[in-house]
Amino acid sequence: KLNLGTSEASPSLEPSAAPTAAPGPRSLLLVEDEPLVGIFMENILGELGFAVTEVCRTLDDALAAARRATFHGAILDMNLNGVSVYPLADLLTSQGVPFVFVTGYSGDTVETRFAAVPLVQKPIEESALARALNAHLLPAGTKGRREPGPERRRSA
Repeated sequence: KLNLGTSEASPSLEPSAAPTAAPGPRSLLLVEDEPLVGIFMENILGELGFAVTEVCRTLDDALAAARRATFHGAILDMNLNGVSVYPLADLLTSQGVPFVFVTGYSGDTVETRFAAVPLVQKPIEESALARALNAHLLPAGTKGRREPGPERRRSA
């Protein structure tokens, strides 16, 4: 589901009192403000065995998604059209949901409280994303699966 961050409210975007269960064993929330990068990342994540249950382009949409549903992890673009993703990172941390940051900026820009969160640099390389996911999001029994070899290395 591609959420384009429209300003029109829809009933499905209203936070519920209790989050719904994650739909699959490896479901992810993808937060990326650039539509083409989001599509590219969603395809890579699918190839790596993850189910992207929602793609959000704005902080407000991502916060609403995190409040109404549960995810096994999240991929967060650090800068959403000039808006910091840290409020979402704080919410996910309070919910115990692991996440990975992606950014086109230097790793030095990450606040020290998030220093332990893996950072994947843009342009995204499939192998770097797979390593970050294997290290931080996957249960111990599933680590090391389907990391791309050189023939599958792509970047966005």
